[in-house]
Amino acid sequence: MQKLDIPAIQIALFENPSVRSRIARDYSLPGGICMPGEFCDAVIQSLQQVPSADPLAHGWTGNQVFEAAVRAIGSNSRSWARFIVAEPELCRLFLDYDPARLSANNYSRAAIQERIAPLLGGITARSDVRAMMDWIEVLSTTPGYYDRIISLANTARKVATSLSESPCPDAELMILLVAALAKPLFLRNASIHAAVQGVAQDPKLSGMGYALGAEFFRNLGWSGFKPDRHIKRLLDRWRPENALAVERRVQALAAVLGTTDREFHSFARYSLIGIGLTPDDCTYSRADNLVWLLGAYVERKNRETQRRYIH
Repeated sequence: MQKLDIPAIQIALFENPSVRSRIARDYSLPGGICMPGEFCDAVIQSLQQVPSADPLAHGWTGNQVFEAAVRAIGSNSRSWARFIVAEPELCRLFLDYDPARLSANNYSRAAIQERIAPLLGGITARSDVRAMMDWIEVLSTTPGYYDRIISLANTARKVATSLSESPCPDAELMILLVAALAKPLFLRNASIHAAVQGVAQDPKLSGMGYALGAEFFRNLGWSGFKPDRHIKRLLDRWRPENALAVERRVQALAAVLGTTDREFHSFARYSLIGIGLTPDDCTYSRADNLVWLLGAYVERKNRETQRRYIH
């Protein structure tokens, strides 16, 4: 079965001094790194996405959930370098990402937006800040938010297992959770719909579609793929052997949710292709981040090479 050639990707990200310098600058990496694996380790560590051995057993506070949401939304349509520069001031303005304190202090949405939007920059800055404000409201009025996510996850896994008569691994469960909370209006499974409504008064992940929703869950210790334009482009170009094999599973996951959203099939398809390509000794999130870096810095759109990264 074909797998991503992780060493080849790491070498490609490291070998060109110009590319290496840009990545080091954008991710604020320390100097003195002289090996491809060590270099890529440093990049991944800067993203603060450490997969949990059991994401359902990990308790996350409202503050941690808010930070995960801000980091996901902050990555929307802007360079990560821009967000890294802005993050310390965001943390200060958001009172160490404390939605309860912000709510108790009667924060001004307008005032915070005027201060944060210029920090983020980009055409989505104002809408991104509004989404962050929505998260303050949700988390300050919804005690035990992540516990409710766990309850939804248990329901989704139970439904998935009953339909397929096989276990639902965490990576596929993440796909279901992202879809249920990013596009709740498309759900048709009564049990999952009820569990979604129990997450919050407005359960929609504010400011997030499928890609940013996946980033949000990865910030909370889940390991999976976030199939954005770079990931999709490279997977389409490489044409891995498992591309057709995942279709039955895509349909099965859609049946679990009863979703009628066409975009779900694309999200699930590319996620499952990436999961299938990931070597056993590499986490899904790490593989995704390395492929994303490859597409953003080396194999750029309309500048791709014939180099092979799967074997």
